[in-house]
Amino acid sequence: MSMNVGAIMKALLGDSQPSDARVLELKIGQIVRGVLLEMLDDNEAVIQINGGLVRAKLDAELPVGKGTLLQVQPESNGGHIVLKALADPAAALPDDPMRDVVKSFGLPDQKWSLELLKGLKRDGYPIDRETANWFKQAAEAKPSGADAQEWANAAGVAFRRGLAPTETTISSLRQALYGPPVGEQLGKLQALLGEFLAGPAASSSSEAARSAAGRLQALLAQGNALLAEGSEELLQAPRFLPP
Repeated sequence: MSMNVGAIMKALLGDSQPSDARVLELKIGQIVRGVLLEMLDDNEAVIQINGGLVRAKLDAELPVGKGTLLQVQPESNGGHIVLKALADPAAALPDDPMRDVVKSFGLPDQKWSLELLKGLKRDGYPIDRETANWFKQAAEAKPSGADAQEWANAAGVAFRRGLAPTETTISSLRQALYGPPVGEQLGKLQALLGEFLAGPAASSSSEAARSAAGRLQALLAQGNALLAEGSEELLQAPRFLPP
């Protein structure tokens, strides 16, 4: 199992630091544009709104990486946020002129490619040569076995985060968006190391190998704790203002 935890966290958080954390202020009935980063259980989701991450309940599942107009619902209170997806007037952009743009971005002529570019346009990003070159580099960095749609959606998130279109960055975001949770993978690695240290292979290994395995196990435990702490800080409830 291959996993670069540091790259995944950097891709998700960008260059932000805990000191940059800010409280997102929302009002009942307010309409905001958000980008879905991850669907959780029971229609819960992690959504990027105005540069911050919010955990909220959606009235319906949405495509990952797509910018959507969302309205704060009356049921929202305290740490429980309910958002409803709204129809976007800009969604009715014609497909035909966009198909040539899709090709210039190095994307396949598929419906999801059109939706990706329409989403960028709706969110105010320039559909110009510089953006096309960024996505071309992202397409060229795609490993041969990677799913094209997942890769493009992860690239779209990386572009919105202002990250470089490298294989490491986009792979890490794809892993975070579509793979098992990072904490679950860290737990599996911890379990494998525990089995090694408790099994016969450890007794026949050198002291240096056993010591290294023990240190790695401790680091993985610290990583799990940091992930839990970081998630709590990032997904803190927004502050509601009187309507």
